[in-house]
Amino acid sequence: MATIRARKQSDGTTRYTVVVRIRKRKIIVHQECKTFAHRASAVTWAKHREVELEKPDTLRREQQTAITLAKLIRWYIETFETISLPLPTPRVARTLFCMKLTTRNTRN
Repeated sequence: MATIRARKQSDGTTRYTVVVRIRKRKIIVHQECKTFAHRASAVTWAKHREVELEKPDTLRREQQTAITLAKLIRWYIETFETISLPLPTPRVARTLFCMKLTTRNTRN
C-alpha cells in the first residue's frame, strides 16, 4: 500500500514523497520511496508501482537484485584483501631483506 506525505521545502514549495510498502504477515518484504513536485504525479506513480509489484515475478526480481550491505562488505574484503595490503617503505624493505640475509648466513 502506498502512503503520500506532503513536505514543505525551505523555499516554500511543496514536495510529495510516496512510500510503497509490500507486507506479508506483518513483515515488510519490499519498500521504496520516490519524491515528486506534483501530487497527481505521485498518485499516478504509486498506483502504477503497486499494480506492478502485485505480479509475483516483479517482486521476486526486486528481491533478488537487492544486495545487503553486509554482503557488499564481505565481497569487497574478499576481493581486495590481498590487493590493499600496504607495501613496505624502502627502509623497511631493506631492513627485512638484511634480516633475511643474516638468518640465512647464520644457518650455513
